[in-house]
Amino acid sequence: MPLLSGAVNVTNGIICSILALGILIAPSCVPGGLLWAPWCLAWAAFFMISAKNDGGGRTQFIGLVFGVIWGCGVIVDLLMLLLMQNLEGCRLAYIKLNAAISAVVLILNWCV
Repeated sequence: MPLLSGAVNVTNGIICSILALGILIAPSCVPGGLLWAPWCLAWAAFFMISAKNDGGGRTQFIGLVFGVIWGCGVIVDLLMLLLMQNLEGCRLAYIKLNAAISAVVLILNWCV
């Protein structure tokens, strides 16, 4: 189980890094713009540190708990799609993509 937990935390870190890169490439598509890039990079570092097998698995468990909390953001994304009918173009695409990513992260972290 610790090996799988560590792999999930590494996956979370990679996803955060990719999100940060996407924000840097197209900041106008993200509500809040470039302000989210350092946030994503900080979480990527957190998840990578959480992947270590220190403390009898507690470190990895903490990473998984925060992964589940991150995945619950799918609710916020879906509410944005429902309530903000004026979203269009790349902002709409970003919210849809973020909802899909959050759903995958939730399932991945919940099932481990």
